[in-house]
Amino acid sequence: MFFSDDESLVDAARMKAMATLIREAGIRKRYFLYWRSDTISRNPGLLELWRDVGLERVFVGLEFFRDEDLEDIRKGSTVSDNETAVKVLKDLGIDLYASFIVRPEFTRSDFSAFRAYCRALDLEFATFAMLTPLPGTDFYQQVREQMISHDYDFFDFMHTLLPTALPLKDFYEEFYQLWQKAVPMSKKLAMLRKMQWRDIPGLVARSQQVFGQLRKAYQDYEPVP
Repeated sequence: MFFSDDESLVDAARMKAMATLIREAGIRKRYFLYWRSDTISRNPGLLELWRDVGLERVFVGLEFFRDEDLEDIRKGSTVSDNETAVKVLKDLGIDLYASFIVRPEFTRSDFSAFRAYCRALDLEFATFAMLTPLPGTDFYQQVREQMISHDYDFFDFMHTLLPTALPLKDFYEEFYQLWQKAVPMSKKLAMLRKMQWRDIPGLVARSQQVFGQLRKAYQDYEPVP
């Protein structure tokens, strides 16, 4: 069962009551929830309670590997919160689906540090989205004059809409390598083994197609800046 609330743990008392009712009713389900790293780090006991009633997976927006980047987007959590949350989930045997954000101003050294950070967290699953100025947000208003494209097909969290510090071809190569190397192959295989075998061939094929497109995404810009 998937909880679509972006922050299921915003009301810890409510979530404790819900887990208690599930346990008392003898309901047996498998749960996948969204939680923030700071609320996870403050509520390990609640995570344990939910684990005992069927919580198997948690999606967590870790976002960045530096506190200054987290502060810039007003995340409200820290790198320390992220690291504590990862440890809490690992200790409880709950699968972590981590998501991160890539900034267009990243240099080669930034990408290298990002890969090293993810490796140090010993993740089994990680996704990376491009920092995207969405229409209607303050961020969009701040940067709209700097945007290199206003094509709505590029608002897919894979294309950069802002100038990159690296040449576009080099930037997308680094982005591709981040996807490929931030999680070791042994960890990716461990995660695949937890999935339905019949789903794996299609998932692998789709992933390879997407990664091939990602690596060549610089060609989508005409003319290439």
